[in-house]
Order: sequence, then C-alpha cells, then structure tokens
Amino acid sequence: MTVLSIHFFPIGSRISKYTLRPGQYKKGSAKLTPDSRQLVNRLWVKGGKALSDVYSQAITVGTDPIPLHYPPRAPVTVAIGGESKTLGIQNIHEAGSHDFLLNAAEKLLIPDQCTTGTGTISYKYEYPIKILLEEPNSQLQYGVFEDILTVDTDDKDLALELGYRHLFKYSQPVISGGIEPFEGVYKPGEYILTQIPALNIDQYLEIKDVTYDSIPGQARVDIKLQLESPDR
Repeated sequence: MTVLSIHFFPIGSRISKYTLRPGQYKKGSAKLTPDSRQLVNRLWVKGGKALSDVYSQAITVGTDPIPLHYPPRAPVTVAIGGESKTLGIQNIHEAGSHDFLLNAAEKLLIPDQCTTGTGTISYKYEYPIKILLEEPNSQLQYGVFEDILTVDTDDKDLALELGYRHLFKYSQPVISGGIEPFEGVYKPGEYILTQIPALNIDQYLEIKDVTYDSIPGQARVDIKLQLESPDR
C-alpha cells in the first residue's frame, strides 16, 4: 500500500534565514554558472481539450438541418421565440417525439416537430488548449526565443499556471551549481538569498541538495549546497 503524505507550509517557511554573501562561504567555492540552453521568452502552451463557457448561436428554423458552429456538449438548450423547446438525440429518439433532434458528431440540429421560427441554441463545446505567453523584458535583453510546452491536462487554468511556471524559470538563464557556506542549517527546497556581485547574482536560489561532512579529528563540519534558479 502506498501512503501519500501532504504537508502545508506557512507563507515564508521556505525562505532560509541565511543569506549567501562574500565572507559567508569558502572563497572559491561559489561555482554558480548561468545556462542559456533552454532560454525561452515566447512560449506556446499546448494541452488537451478544455470545455468552453456556454455558447449561444442564433438559428432560423425551417425544414432543413441547421449547421452548428461547434460540436455541442451538454448542457444543450434550444429556445424559439423565447420558449424552451424539447430536444432529442438523432438515431436514439424516434422522429416526431421532440421539437428538435441533435446530431452532435455531425454538428447538426434537425427540426422535428418545430419547423418555423427564430431563436438560439446554447451549448458548451470542447476546444484544444493553446495559449501564447510572452516575457517582453527577456525579449529586449536576449531577443526572441520561442518554444512549445506540451502539458498533460484538460484544465485551462492549470495549463496556464504550468506555462507561467516554465516561462518564469527559463526566460532568464538558469543559474545552478555549488557553494560551501561556513555555517548554518539548510534544507532542500528552501529559497536562499544569494548575493555575489562578482558573479552578477542577486536573487533567491532554491537549495536542491545539502551535504554535511564531518572532518575527522576536527570539531567542524563541511557544508555543501547545490543551488538552482527556482520555479514559479
């Protein structure tokens, strides 16, 4: 049996109380380098199919089938002259039993008992998620770097957040590498303010890994941190 443990952290609990500045880490140990290989500032986010808000299409009723703009998904309602009409499914319900019959696969509304009038059909429809995100400041700095992020979700809001998260991290060169502070207690996942003017770094980096090594015969511990630019 797999047990899933979920932890909620108070705001600010992932911020380390320490700051990495010159004089607080071993000289020469700050091996942090920017990586521009995944730089992107114009990002297409592509996902599965999302469900639209309710869409209303004006219709004029005659004897011919009425083409619909999109393949309809529930709920589907038809109103003619302000009056709600009954709706059946073509090839499932018999002709003559409803005001209209619906063929969703062929995007058709078929008049049945109702063959005159004007009104609306309202329905939802599926559409492929495709969102364009841009980071203008990065484009001014480095030029335009375009990429596609494919996400496995039918939730447009989640796809948008995953896109923002990716763009937030990769619209600037990703900084990663190691450093050896003199002292402190650190945890993977914490954000630590890193200010190293010689490397042009002044930002929060995420602690990806922490190593503590006891030095035999000496009352001290070597600390090694692996840092990386954080996600959104």
